[in-house]
Order: sequence, then structure tokens, then C-alpha cells
Amino acid sequence: MPDSTPPSDAREDVSPSPPLPGGDASPVLDAHGEQDAEKLPPPPPSMRRQIIQLIAIPALIVLASVAIIYPIASMAGRKQSVEQQLFILDRGSGLSSDRWLAAYRIATAIPEISDPAEKKDLNEKLLRILKDSAPAAEAEDAAPEEAKMIRFLILSIAMLRQPGNLQMILEHAAARPDEVRHGVTQAIWQWHDREEARSAVPALIALVGDTNAEIRGLSASALGDLASPDDAEVVTALKAAMHNDEQREAAWDAAIALARLGDDEAGDVVVDLLLDREALSKLAAAPSRVEPGAPSAVRPDQVILSTLTSAGSMKQERVWDKIRRLADNDPNPRVQTAAKQLVYAREAGPAEAPETQAAE
Repeated sequence: MPDSTPPSDAREDVSPSPPLPGGDASPVLDAHGEQDAEKLPPPPPSMRRQIIQLIAIPALIVLASVAIIYPIASMAGRKQSVEQQLFILDRGSGLSSDRWLAAYRIATAIPEISDPAEKKDLNEKLLRILKDSAPAAEAEDAAPEEAKMIRFLILSIAMLRQPGNLQMILEHAAARPDEVRHGVTQAIWQWHDREEARSAVPALIALVGDTNAEIRGLSASALGDLASPDDAEVVTALKAAMHNDEQREAAWDAAIALARLGDDEAGDVVVDLLLDREALSKLAAAPSRVEPGAPSAVRPDQVILSTLTSAGSMKQERVWDKIRRLADNDPNPRVQTAAKQLVYAREAGPAEAPETQAAE
């Protein structure tokens, strides 16, 4: 039977490779009949690369475009919104609620305005609207919303920080509506230039005797920030408020302001009442002086925390002894934390003291 085994030097047949995807069915072979890697067509891209090319890169381009376009669109939208509110204010008629809301919206938009020319232009428009609207809004028969509009116009003008604005605001310090005087007091207290704000001290002294208790307390707090211990007229007005004001919170605000100015009697009020949990608890159980027989709204924790926010500038050692005791022993963790922050700030000095919620 013939031998079917191939000769030993016979080469095996090379089976053809399967067709390459998308290419010629014939493989590229070298001299030995093997595939030449250098001449092979490139392999198909991986699925990950396809996803990156088709999805991720276009998405990044879109996000970059949005990042550029959004601030521009936001700025244009804000400017358009301010113009719309000015249009409502400029009409001089219509619903009073629309006008005061327009003034409020402008006030909330001002922190986003950084362009000096835009601020100046808006300031001129608001001053004109204030001048035109104030007489009717401050009349005896004016709707309450009109006075509220004037209040937010005043606050907006204060926030724009233009030269001469404070004097324009002070022209309304004796306005009939409480809302307007409240806005004037706020504007003075929050004025950006402390030295310029001190020119408003005479107006604040008058407002400490205001018929509105909230304005009296706000004015006293502002004087505690702006006045100096040798301002005899300020000290006299605050002492009168501390001793005679029938509205408890207004009297307390006057005591805190005096204590910040270094008055020892007011410091005793702070120590023995406003930072004393036991004394405040007894007061909470007593009837109100303003409405005899009515329960008091005194909340010891709230009063102590509120007092601590102004205590950082007080110099009386009795006050600081009390604050240290609160830091060590008060049952309320928030009070303990606020007191500890004040003590640390005082002992570390302004360069090392951390920001605290208890003292500004």
C-alpha cells in the first residue's frame, strides 16, 4: 500500500486567514507566507474611544460653551430685570404692591452689579424716582405700600455707595411713615464708610426717641457702633432710653450700646440681666410692662446669644468674667460655643482670632 505520509521536508499548507473587516479578503503575507504586521490595516477603534469621540468630546465642547454664554446671558437677564422694575417705578401709578415689590427687587439685584457706570446710572434714576415719589408716599393718607417702596429705594441708594447719597437719605430721617424712618436707620447703620456715617449721629440721637420701638432699638445699636465714649449727647440719650423706655427690647439695646461705649452701669445690666440665665428666666415668668397681665416673650437663650453678638467690643472685666463662665458652664451648647469663640478671639488677638458667629 503506498505511503500516504508527506515527505519530511514538505511545508504545511498555510490556511487562508478570514477576511479582515471592511478590507480585502486576501491576507498580506511576507516571504515566509506569514502575515506582515507592518502592512496590516489598522484595527478598528475600541468601543471606549468611539464613545469618547462621539459623546464625551462634544459634551465637553457644549459645557465649555455654556460656561461662557451663561454669565453673559445671566448679566443680560439681570439688567433687563432691573430695567423692568424701573419701568414699574417710573409709571407713578398702578398698584402700590407692584411698586414696592419693584423697589425690593432692585435692592436684591444690586449686589450683582459690579460695573461702576451701571451703578452710577442706576443711582441717578433711583434718586429721581425717590424725589418724585416721596411727597405722596409720605403723606398722611398714603397707602402703606408706598412707604415700603420708599424704604427699599433708600436701602438701594445706600447699597450703591455713590457720593452724596447719605445726605440725600438723611433728608427722610423725620418722615411720617415708620417704614421710611426704619429704612433711613438701616441705611445709616450699614453705611460702608464709618467716618461718613458718623455725620449721621445727630439723626440717630433723634431716632433713639422715636415713637416706634423697633426704630429706637435699631438707632441705639447703630450709635453703639458709630459713637465714641466722649460723645456726651449720645451717652445722655442712650441712658435715658435704658432707664425710661417702656419697650423692654429697646431699653436693652440702649444698655448694650452704652456698654460698648464703656459705660459701667450699662455693663452691670449686661452682666446681671442680659447674660444671666436665671434673671432672664424670672423675667420670662413675669407679666409684661407694656401689656400688664400678658405673658412675657423673653427667651433666655435668644437674649443671651443676641447680647453675645455685640459683646466682643465691650471692655468691662465683669462682662468678660461672665462670658468665661458661660463658656465653661452654660447648659446650651450654642451659648457655650459663642462664648468660647469670644474668649478665644480676645485672648488670641485680632491677627490670630478665627471668625466667630458671636462677634463681628
